[in-house]
Amino acid sequence: MIGNRVFAVKGDVNEMEYLLDQPNVDKAGVLKLCESIKHGIFLLEEILNEFREFVKATQLDVREVDFNQVVREAIEESFPKRSATQLKVRLAHDLPRIKADPKKLKRCFSEIFENAISFQPEGGEIAVTTSLIDAHSKRWLKPGQHPANYVQVRFEDKGPGIEPANKPRIFNPFYTSRAKGMGWTVDSQGDNRRAQGRRV
Repeated sequence: MIGNRVFAVKGDVNEMEYLLDQPNVDKAGVLKLCESIKHGIFLLEEILNEFREFVKATQLDVREVDFNQVVREAIEESFPKRSATQLKVRLAHDLPRIKADPKKLKRCFSEIFENAISFQPEGGEIAVTTSLIDAHSKRWLKPGQHPANYVQVRFEDKGPGIEPANKPRIFNPFYTSRAKGMGWTVDSQGDNRRAQGRRV
């Protein structure tokens, strides 16, 4: 998460350098980037604080939130201002408010964005869609769960996808398939090893 936050701040710095290099400097644009950089640093401090208070970090701060607004803020904080990746956003109107921890949801969505961008270095596309669906559409509902309506968000990209053999591992702590990731890769014998600049 820290690496992805730094990635976003670097993108703002690169964009600022580009604006400052223009004959007529867009002062308003530079100031907006400064605010984005300060916000990125604030998010880094927040993550580091959660490391220091790990027990507190496992607790949810649940409140009623506008789901589409959480998605919009994740896009604003994570999607580079100047990117070869095409972003398509379709947010359903009149979604009900939901009970959730907005900070953790936003962080989750930001991670998905940044992963999708990193695996499409030449551009590609990310499509984000929100919708309201009923219980009949959800195969993951367990027996006895309330058959109500659900808010759904879909992230789709043009990246290489996940190898079928790796799918059971993607929610393991520290697992990564990034060439420069800091997580753990798993070899064919199932031994855990720290990633050393190699892609799984």
